[in-house]
Amino acid sequence: MSEITRAFYGAYQKGFDAYHNGAPQACPYRDKRAGRYNHIVTFSRAFILFWHEGFTDAQNGWPKRYTPKPYLPRSKRMKGSKR
Repeated sequence: MSEITRAFYGAYQKGFDAYHNGAPQACPYRDKRAGRYNHIVTFSRAFILFWHEGFTDAQNGWPKRYTPKPYLPRSKRMKGSKR
């Protein structure tokens, strides 16, 4: 099982839950690169990918393939990191 950031795991979980709640396979995330920033790839594409992976995994009856990275308290983060 791979670890991914909590934000991406949230998108994956929403896709997984959408299938179980009977929602259609219509991703709630928009592609935000059209017409802005000269069509560069943005993080919105990654959220779309993880949502679709969650939906597909639930649809096929597969177990979850990702886990969220553990939260690190400020004292355990890298030196110099302000986040």
